Order: sequence, then structure tokens, then C-alpha cells
Amino acid sequence: MKRTRDLLIRHFNVEDLRDLCFRMSIYADQFPQTLHAFTRELVLFIDRNVLWDKLMLAAAEMRPKVDWSYLELYRRTQPAMAVPVGALPGAPVTASRKSFREHASVLIDLLTIVPGWEEEANRHSFLLLNGMESFEENVELEGSRRDAAANLLASILRFEKSDPQFVAETCATLYDALVTTGLFSFAKRAEFMAEALALRGLYPTKIGA
Repeated sequence: MKRTRDLLIRHFNVEDLRDLCFRMSIYADQFPQTLHAFTRELVLFIDRNVLWDKLMLAAAEMRPKVDWSYLELYRRTQPAMAVPVGALPGAPVTASRKSFREHASVLIDLLTIVPGWEEEANRHSFLLLNGMESFEENVELEGSRRDAAANLLASILRFEKSDPQFVAETCATLYDALVTTGLFSFAKRAEFMAEALALRGLYPTKIGA
């Protein structure tokens, strides 16, 4: 892994690493935003989540003159992982304790990398497919990826005081939707599932209610 860290530090800056993460469908803001620390944590993340294939493809695309062929060794020696969708190998994941606004900030960043989110029609379809018809009809979804995501979460947060259970359930629904995109590693999917479960646990539905 030292060779990988050295190559990334030599040939990438922080913005390049963020772009690399985007190409690999990794949430870049989870890492320190200084070059050496970012690189160290990214390589450890790639190793933990068996993402050497993705790294080799993305890095070769961004820096084709650099020799990444040695990564084939990692691919061949990495144990195969037969894990069901949404399951995490190893220890269970504990959800963080975030405020609704902190969840909103995370979800905005994640929605911007959802496939097709660059087109307004696909944004509407995403909401319809995930049972969010009321937002599909009433939220401004034009503009950039980030503008559309921010408008959606702002509309959800309008109910923060009047109906916090609705906010919790809607944010949980978005985490569920992100799990099904297939974009994220086992670890990240498990994290999203834990966040959704924790949000729903804030306002458990009573039997017979």
C-alpha cells in the first residue's frame, strides 16, 4: 500500500483526489482534506472495501502515463467477498448522532453523485420511484446537481419543527434509496442502513396506530 500512497501523493493534489473519489463513487468528505492524510485514509478505505479494481481503472484514466499495473497483484490476492446487498463483513455499524441539518448536508453531497442526477427528468423519476411524490410536484429541481439536491433537502427541513417524524422518515427514505443505487461499498451501504434505522428509531411507529 505504500507504493500506492507514494504514487497518489506524487501525481495528485487534494482536488484530484476528490475527483478520483467521485469516479470511484466514494464520499470524499469523509477523509481529511490535506494531501498526505487524505491519501493515507483513502488507501486504507480502498483496502478495507476491496476497491483495487476501481482504483486501477480510475487512476489509469486520470493519469495514463503512470504505471498502475502492479495493482493487478492486489486484485489477484484479495479474497473474494460474497456478501448480500446491504450487508457489512465484520462488525456491525453504529449510526452517528447527527442533527437533521447534518443529515441534510450529507444527503446533499451524496445525491450529487447519483447516476442521472444531472438531468431534471431523472431527478423527478428518482423521487417518484422512492415514494416522494409530494416533493416531486412541489420542489424546484432545476439547476445544477447541488442546487437540486439542496432545494430538495431544504423543502424537507421546512417540517423540522412542525413534523419532525416526517423529516426523520423522509431522510431515512433517502438513505434507503442510496443503498439501492449500487454505487457504494459494503461499508458505506451498511452505514446508510444504520443511519436510516437510527432516524426511524427516533419516532417508532406504534403497533395498531
